[in-house]
Amino acid sequence: FVSGDSKTSTYAAQSSISHSVRLKWWKMAHRLIFLSILFGQLLYWGNCSAPIQSSANIANAILYGDDLLNSAANKVELLSLKVENYNLRMQGELMAMKEQLLREIKEIKKSQESALPATKK
Repeated sequence: FVSGDSKTSTYAAQSSISHSVRLKWWKMAHRLIFLSILFGQLLYWGNCSAPIQSSANIANAILYGDDLLNSAANKVELLSLKVENYNLRMQGELMAMKEQLLREIKEIKKSQESALPATKK
């Protein structure tokens, strides 16, 4: 039983070592994430705190961006109208085909009904 106890204690020691290694790794990962976020914030605030010298250029860029956004929205709306028009046209064609098939089925039934009494006579 001594050998079993030594195996258990060895496993417990390895388990505690791997746990401490994982814990250290997580701490390092969290520090890295924290430092990268902090560095990003410093870069962001460093760039934002610089005086704006060309506010007209920024306004033009914003307006140009709005124009692009409006243009894209108009294109999307136009495409959606085209798709809706296409769907309505296809629906109309399918309804016409359905009506044609129903007429043909009625004609076939009439011809079969008229052929059946003739064979019975």
